[in-house]
Amino acid sequence: NAQGYEFTLKNSAIYGPTDKFVCSLEFGYISKSWKYEGDKYAFLGGDKKYTPGFRFGLGINPTFKYGLGFKTGLYMDYVHYSDRDDHDIAFNIPLQVSYRYEFVKNLSAFIYLGPALDLEFWRDGYGIYDDENLVDLQFGIGAGIQYKRLRFTVGGEFGMIKNDWSKANRQKPIMVGLSIML
Repeated sequence: NAQGYEFTLKNSAIYGPTDKFVCSLEFGYISKSWKYEGDKYAFLGGDKKYTPGFRFGLGINPTFKYGLGFKTGLYMDYVHYSDRDDHDIAFNIPLQVSYRYEFVKNLSAFIYLGPALDLEFWRDGYGIYDDENLVDLQFGIGAGIQYKRLRFTVGGEFGMIKNDWSKANRQKPIMVGLSIML
């Protein structure tokens, strides 16, 4: 029925998606790198290559009227540098706005953007960080698709603060995640 389909699209634009999932469990792939001032990317874990890692955590993703919402939560990033047998652990707290549009019941697309706090917590060889330069403000951007309770996301985060000790920004130019909505 063409009228019913049109009615669903109009309601999604006005009232937002029909589901009311707020929390999610997420697991995904990240790549980590540094961007040095006046230089092309120089990457952790070796000369000019991405250092792969993974992210997992709990997300909070409410969607309100007109499909507007926000994305926050607490995530842990883990990266292993095989050439140095070194480990890096950081906590990430996004504080981002989002927009989600439900095309048909149970199928929607979304985008998000905004700041994220990246708190470097542990690095082998250094132990637990206590240096003030290891808190980074990053700008995150991404998009994805949600089908029922599964959400697939692609995005990245780009450092906005240069660390004093390295004159570099932390980057996560590639992030791919799968979430289960609760």
